[in-house]
Amino acid sequence: DAEELLLGAGFNKPLTLAHWRTLGMLVGCGSLSTLETLVIEIFTDDNGDDEGVVSLADGLRRGRLPSLRLLTLGNARIGPQGATALASALTKQAVPSLWRLFLADNQIGDAGLTALAPALRQLPKLKILRLFKNQITDQGLASLLAPPTTGVLPSLLRLNLINNQIT
Repeated sequence: DAEELLLGAGFNKPLTLAHWRTLGMLVGCGSLSTLETLVIEIFTDDNGDDEGVVSLADGLRRGRLPSLRLLTLGNARIGPQGATALASALTKQAVPSLWRLFLADNQIGDAGLTALAPALRQLPKLKILRLFKNQITDQGLASLLAPPTTGVLPSLLRLNLINNQIT
């Protein structure tokens, strides 16, 4: 069992789809029950697509990572489709201990944040959410903060939305 998994690529050398699929299979195998930290930093200017993140989300749904506290997908070029896939994986059953989610420097946009919002509200321990540089506007922010039937992000202590298009 591992407690920390760090994965990155050099500048202008993005993870390939094969890398993402392997990562999805790894987190989906069910043997990472003690994993506390999963950090994926890409550091690329490529536009990319969501297919890799969809593979990772598939693995997260299958794997159940009860100890995962930090998930970082930085500069992974996650768009609305990837955010939607990720939303279906961010459940109390799959990641009940998640308290830091860093999705900075992606392309989630309003549609992606709207898809993520219900899942984020269901994470009881989420304290820090970083969504800077994601092409989010007032409309996306409103979907995150719209009052659901239960509390709006009741445990959240920090929300980072800088470098978006929020007025």
